[in-house]
Amino acid sequence: TRSFNPILYPRYNLNPTTYHRFNSHSNPGSGLDGSGGGGSFHLVVAGGKAMDDQLVVEIYDSQQDAWRPCAPLPHQFRLLNTSQWMRSTVFEGKFIVYETDTGLMAYLDIDTLQWSNTFLLKPEQRTVYSFLIACGSRLILIGLVRINNDGHRRFKVWLVNFPSLECIEIGYMPHEIYSIFDEDEDDEVKDPVITCVGGGDFIYMYSDSWHKDYATCICDVSGGKVIWRKMPHLPAPVNRFDKVVCFSSLVMEDMHL
Repeated sequence: TRSFNPILYPRYNLNPTTYHRFNSHSNPGSGLDGSGGGGSFHLVVAGGKAMDDQLVVEIYDSQQDAWRPCAPLPHQFRLLNTSQWMRSTVFEGKFIVYETDTGLMAYLDIDTLQWSNTFLLKPEQRTVYSFLIACGSRLILIGLVRINNDGHRRFKVWLVNFPSLECIEIGYMPHEIYSIFDEDEDDEVKDPVITCVGGGDFIYMYSDSWHKDYATCICDVSGGKVIWRKMPHLPAPVNRFDKVVCFSSLVMEDMHL
């Protein structure tokens, strides 16, 4: 039988969003929910534009082929450049928005279109930044933590129980993997700048730093023990990119966007 190839599968364009976002530096957060079955889906877009001092939110319904506005993001979220601080994910029918540096989070119930209260998800106070990622049936938090005052840092992984938000540490990045992202120079200690994306049982961590050769590693959370491994380098020679974008997606044959 012929295998499914998502690259060759027919696509269609969505109708324009309700709110136009002209500033490419204020990228909104987005999340796709296909839990309704039958090939239907909802696409949530949050931020990228502010009205009345709050960040707008809208949702696309594939069955209606239409966008509709939702209640804006809770006012505690900043109106600054959303591409710098905001990350989003979908878990158990909830669209979750998360501030990477403060740990502030809230979620939108996709069925009722009601926002939750805001919460602070920061299991360790020395956390520099972190990412909240839906991995199958699990919600994973991964963050850079300053272990002590001498500059020692470690990426830790927590399993987040939802909706209680209790965090259980399940692993950390070994030194040989951390070294490919290390930004320290001579006596100057710097925090490595890494972005995380995920899907299924895997989290991909990558550096958008040219002088680090856009290093990438994989964190496998499929079993009882977190497993790490390096990704191969990009084919040489590597030109310097103006911007690096990485995403991970599970492709299902009955739903394509």
